[in-house]
Amino acid sequence: MYNLQEDMYEQLKEKKGEVTVFLKNGVPVRGKILATDKFTVLMMVHGKQQLIFELLTT
Repeated sequence: MYNLQEDMYEQLKEKKGEVTVFLKNGVPVRGKILATDKFTVLMMVHGKQQLIFELLTT
């Protein structure tokens, strides 16, 4: 089954540009996507790795 969200994350990861992910509480997280799986997104934010659960993104 095709998953549009996984495809989008893969394209953003390959471009190695910064993206802004908004959490459900409205907090923006800006950084580079390093890796993804079905449940999480690993990002480099201000020189540190940050693991974000996809359930918490909008």
